[in-house]
Amino acid sequence: MAGRTPGTVDGVPFHTRGGPRVQHHHRPQPRRPARAIRERDAAAQAALFADDAVLTTIDAEHGPSNPVVVRGRDAIAESLADVCARDMTHEVTFFVHDGDLASVGVACRYPDGVRVHCLGAMRLRDGRIVEQTTVQAWDS
Repeated sequence: MAGRTPGTVDGVPFHTRGGPRVQHHHRPQPRRPARAIRERDAAAQAALFADDAVLTTIDAEHGPSNPVVVRGRDAIAESLADVCARDMTHEVTFFVHDGDLASVGVACRYPDGVRVHCLGAMRLRDGRIVEQTTVQAWDS
């Protein structure tokens, strides 16, 4: 990948454009989202969102014309708490961060073997997620 600095953070492939960046302590670090997702820590995940954030989810039941839209960090926290309470594993397969944009891939598995894969694209402001669109698919 020309122009990118690859590596891993907390075991997750991580890339930034243009080489290493100075990271400020108030901005979410790559390790935080990966660990929070893997450990199903809804509160830590919700803390990554801005107060006025919007989370949009597209899947087989809610297509692009009728996605699930959750507005505000408190409502997003409730949604994340529901997902994190489910008996399933979460593995972050990649995390890419470039300035005010980021993306993440998450592979999940229920105890019965059903798999879910999610891809999220995020827009950041002051290091917090202000918009996230997630597309997810699962086994039938």
